[in-house]
Amino acid sequence: MTRTALWIVGGPTDDDRSDLRYSLRSAHVNAPCVTEAWVVGDVPRWFAGVAMPLPPKQEKFGNQAASLAAFVNYPGAPKTFWLWNDDMYALEPITKPYPAFHLGPAAAYLANRNPNNTWVKAVKATAEWCGTMDLPLHEAHVPLLLDTTKLRDLLDTYPTDRPFAVGATYHQTRAGDIGVNAGNAKCSGGDSLTEKLSLPMPYLSGNPESWAGTLGSYVKQLFPEPSRWER
Repeated sequence: MTRTALWIVGGPTDDDRSDLRYSLRSAHVNAPCVTEAWVVGDVPRWFAGVAMPLPPKQEKFGNQAASLAAFVNYPGAPKTFWLWNDDMYALEPITKPYPAFHLGPAAAYLANRNPNNTWVKAVKATAEWCGTMDLPLHEAHVPLLLDTTKLRDLLDTYPTDRPFAVGATYHQTRAGDIGVNAGNAKCSGGDSLTEKLSLPMPYLSGNPESWAGTLGSYVKQLFPEPSRWER
């Protein structure tokens, strides 16, 4: 049974990673299946879980690949793990089986996105390399259940000069189900929080702009108490 969740963080923030703090709190409250939290990257001093300090890379997708490589190659890494981002929040109780969500076929979804966007470039490059452009794209900004060995093997062969987005590897690295298309949990600054909360999924994700606005206020009032992973 998967009990480990991994959070990847980049460089320092002005608010001492409060988004990570509340992501952990949401997991503590609504994902009791998680009993061990790992953080890799610029680990804040207040974190009381399993810390893997790693100098962050400037480019966030390169940072994601390097952080995941450090984790999956660590001798004590679990066989499977639940991958979170520091801006993902569990809003409802979650038990096994872990719910999975996708955005529909990758090619169809990316066809309507800005091809010059760095996220689009990374996802497209990864999906093309993996041969999954016609398969569901697991980049809905929700936690993913992954197999450590499968991800390590993939990273060992993935070109280091190619943009990388881990969600696009899900068909090769998954330890969970394919799941369903329920929309994108990401609520950016210009998105409607009400619309995101109406999606049929127990997750919400933000970005720095929305975290400083209504999304951050909403999440903070949901989880006022410290988690087991705070000191």
